[in-house]
Amino acid sequence: MAQDIYAGAPYSEYSAESRAQEEFTVAIGEVLDRYPRDVIDHYWDGKAGVLVVKPESALAVRIHAIKSAVKVLASSSTSVPVSQRAEIESEVLDEVDMTGTAGVSARFDSTTNSVVITVWSDDKSTTARSPAESAVLNGIAQKWSVGLRYEVRPAAEAPRTEADTRGGEAYQGCTGGFMGTRGSAYGIITAAHCTAKPAKYNGDTTGATYVAPGNRDLRFTALSGGTPRNRIKIGASSFRTITQTGVVSSGITLYKYGKESGLGHSVVESYVGCHTYPDQKKWCNLWRVKDQVTTVGDSGGPWFVNNRAYGIHHASSANGSLLTPIAYVATISGTVKVKTS
Repeated sequence: MAQDIYAGAPYSEYSAESRAQEEFTVAIGEVLDRYPRDVIDHYWDGKAGVLVVKPESALAVRIHAIKSAVKVLASSSTSVPVSQRAEIESEVLDEVDMTGTAGVSARFDSTTNSVVITVWSDDKSTTARSPAESAVLNGIAQKWSVGLRYEVRPAAEAPRTEADTRGGEAYQGCTGGFMGTRGSAYGIITAAHCTAKPAKYNGDTTGATYVAPGNRDLRFTALSGGTPRNRIKIGASSFRTITQTGVVSSGITLYKYGKESGLGHSVVESYVGCHTYPDQKKWCNLWRVKDQVTTVGDSGGPWFVNNRAYGIHHASSANGSLLTPIAYVATISGTVKVKTS
């Protein structure tokens, strides 16, 4: 099996903690399906799963979550639900000045009920800018009843997409993620920013390609000529069969595979929202793990635990690697799904 490049303490996918985290993400998925506008946040606190919901919906969600052994907390405010975070983040991001920056992001923070605007720049004068100077930004904040916060970080720490695709095989300069289906057709799921389509993927001929709406970094490329299998490559001669999907949440440990860096794992640190790069391309619904366990060429690769698919690799920075939750693959036209059988 490929070497695990994660520098932290050893972690087993099949540990008791890993299984508990998987049970939590399954429960969160069920709650999000039933109460999409009631869930404000969800995370693993080190010992148990926590679900934060709107005050008026606490009882209904609590009853459902208790059956799934999830701790439920009622928010002190009618904050923006998980299902709408990207909408407000995208609105804010469209109004932020990109001049002289290495990238800008907007992330809704449920704990402060505010949108955090992060600018990566080495220009000291950048620190003088403030969202308060923008009437448009203030108008967006008032419409959503949220606050605005502003921070500046060194340009060297800005996220960078790692296109240079596999499940786990090479997809031109990227890595293929999970095998998927689109109606009766099959194909490979990878990152949308991996725009250079190879003529062949793992020996199969590539066909039409489709990307997710809402600025989500997900792509489905149709394949033909082979026999699709619901597995991913995780080493020179090692594979993993994918039978389920999961919901990304802060605090859980995820594994990844990239054609350049191999197998590795890290803990999901936080939701990072939408990010705009210097080329003006915007990507949303992003999450970050605390360690930089990826490199150039890993984009589009799978993030998983045991036999469960969680996400597709997006980018990395000095502050950690970024991924897009696999749940959003269902938004690609034609009802795209991860192949699980």
